[in-house]
Amino acid sequence: MKKILVFTIAALFAVSGMAQEKKKGRSAEQRAEKITNKMKEKLNLTDEQVVKIKAINLEAAQQKDTLKAEAKAERKEKVKAIETDRDTKIKAVLTEEQKAEYEKMKEKGKEKVKKHRKDKKAEATEEDDE
Repeated sequence: MKKILVFTIAALFAVSGMAQEKKKGRSAEQRAEKITNKMKEKLNLTDEQVVKIKAINLEAAQQKDTLKAEAKAERKEKVKAIETDRDTKIKAVLTEEQKAEYEKMKEKGKEKVKKHRKDKKAEATEEDDE
């Protein structure tokens, strides 16, 4: 269960092309629903918090969808801005205890992304050597 949560958070914060490809099969609504459900479970959100955070997640997912056609560098910058805005809005809804847990979730997600990128780079190097 924790692995799924970490992967979901990692995917949320990843801006690589691979992360974008994995999202293709799901609509913005589906992605927002999934991440909200994970946050609800992990952060023990109230019903009111769930409604607000789901709206925030949906808005961010829809904004990211509109960026798909833009240049990669531009898109990366805009995705970072969307994530920062989303993060600020979510923190405004959470309690102090939930904020601390949310920060831990984000850190684990970032570590997972770093490891994944390192593994992908090693894979590519191995393929080049063959």
